[in-house]
Amino acid sequence: MVGSGAQVFVNPHGLVFEIVTLQRASNVVGVGPRTAEFTWFPGYAWQVVQCGLCAVHLGWVYDAISDASPPRFYGLIRSELRER
Repeated sequence: MVGSGAQVFVNPHGLVFEIVTLQRASNVVGVGPRTAEFTWFPGYAWQVVQCGLCAVHLGWVYDAISDASPPRFYGLIRSELRER
């Protein structure tokens, strides 16, 4: 799962996202509540993350709600990522 390359998912509204899964992310801020509803990764709750500098939606943080491993990872929208 984490670091397994780009994956494509569709949300309940029909929006398509190509995401990469990463163990760590910098300059991201969680916004809104965490939920396990419509999760793309069973055993994980998700929360939207946005850029801590410009507030652009970057993806989601996933936290284990069971004994899943890893305990936390990020699913970031590939087209929104920038190298620093």
